[in-house]
Amino acid sequence: MRFLSLKKDSKVFMKIIIFPILLFVLSSCTNQIKENQELRNEVRSLEIEISSLYGTAGYKFGQAMEYFDGKDYEEAEKWLADLQNSFPDWNKEFVEDTIKKIRKAKN
Repeated sequence: MRFLSLKKDSKVFMKIIIFPILLFVLSSCTNQIKENQELRNEVRSLEIEISSLYGTAGYKFGQAMEYFDGKDYEEAEKWLADLQNSFPDWNKEFVEDTIKKIRKAKN
């Protein structure tokens, strides 16, 4: 009889030990799932923000300046020409002056 009692006690003891461990593991998994979901949401919002900026005049001008700084004058001029076509009134004089500077730097 005593053996049965020990066996029963050990089952209860194991349940007492295993249950908190399982709770801890499950709660940490739940926290990681929540963190992953939050990170996915942040990435999505950044993708939306970037895609909305991609076609703006400021973005196109910035790209042109990146190419200009990298001494790729042809590509810089293409970006500025695209900027002029897409946004003809955006800082018109400044863009034209920048194109002139690029053409001088090319020669």
